[in-house]
Amino acid sequence: MKRIRPRRHLLVRVCAVIWLIGGTTQLLFGDDVDAIVSQGIALRRQGQDTEALAEFQKALRIQDKPRVRAQAALAEQALGLWEPAEQDLLTALSHPDDPWIKRNRVTLSGALTAIQSHLGSFEPWGTPAGAAVLVNAKPVGTLPLARPVRVSGNSVLLTVRAEGYLELQQSIRVSAGGVVREHVELIPAPPEAATPRRLNAVPATETNAITKRAMGTAVTDPNPESVERPQDESPVNQAPESRSSIPRQLAWATGVGAVSALTLGVVETISRSSKRDAFNNYALPNAADPGHPIPYYCSESQLPPQCTGLKNDFDRATTLMVVGYATAGALAMGSTVLFLLSSENGDTRSASTCVPNFGGPGLACRLVF
Repeated sequence: MKRIRPRRHLLVRVCAVIWLIGGTTQLLFGDDVDAIVSQGIALRRQGQDTEALAEFQKALRIQDKPRVRAQAALAEQALGLWEPAEQDLLTALSHPDDPWIKRNRVTLSGALTAIQSHLGSFEPWGTPAGAAVLVNAKPVGTLPLARPVRVSGNSVLLTVRAEGYLELQQSIRVSAGGVVREHVELIPAPPEAATPRRLNAVPATETNAITKRAMGTAVTDPNPESVERPQDESPVNQAPESRSSIPRQLAWATGVGAVSALTLGVVETISRSSKRDAFNNYALPNAADPGHPIPYYCSESQLPPQCTGLKNDFDRATTLMVVGYATAGALAMGSTVLFLLSSENGDTRSASTCVPNFGGPGLACRLVF
């Protein structure tokens, strides 16, 4: 008899282990999914569509089956969640060889027609390529979009943003069953205008007089009736003070604004973290078993109505956080430029110094007033 080679023997063992693991997984999850789906169907018969949808989504997290996806779509249809209902039902119908789908194809096709009667197609297009597109504050892709966005309702909020361009926000009306194509063209953000340095003009007669004093020669005034002004009253010494006062006041005002905007950013950062935890940890009350609510119910991919307020609070805190930090940075930069301009216009009491920061990357700057 030939002896079995070690490698072939090892391969046989690995295949046996994989077969056992697959069979065990089917035994562990097959019955659980069926029990959860049966519970969801029972809840739907009682009119508790929200709780039923939670059960179907729980079953999908365990095992994604076409019939479970179809049941979730029917529950979403009952709740008026038209966009996810269409997406789930199309996914289920994309498996025509599934026995359950094959038996119920007529019913499912009728449900799909009813769902699509509440939806319209919206396709924004334009420039620049790669700009982020949001519909009702939800990211849907970048320009150009791969396919139209399916939306429900009479109007949608379109937001298009790209780095280096002004953000566009526009309300678009999309009727059910209609197709709307909207052209967008973002406007480049204007560059920061540099303030030119103003030079102090000195009359030619005063320049000649100053030069002759420095050389120790007598100065003859061309106007016999004029009286030579004292040096401390000369316009050459007074002009820088009047010209530098306005930039100095604006510098202080923008500095205070930068501190206020930074405070807003910090407060909204803390609030955003709290809103995120509230969204992620939301537990749906379980009518069937009040003592065991449904944990982790909220999901961004399929946003239930109970989670809409929590998601809106999180998005609002995120927007205010970004606005606070961006405004603080812009105002701080403007305040620094104004202080520099006021010092260049002749006020020697203020100065700025920037040196490398040896404790970390970047520069360390200091303003002296």
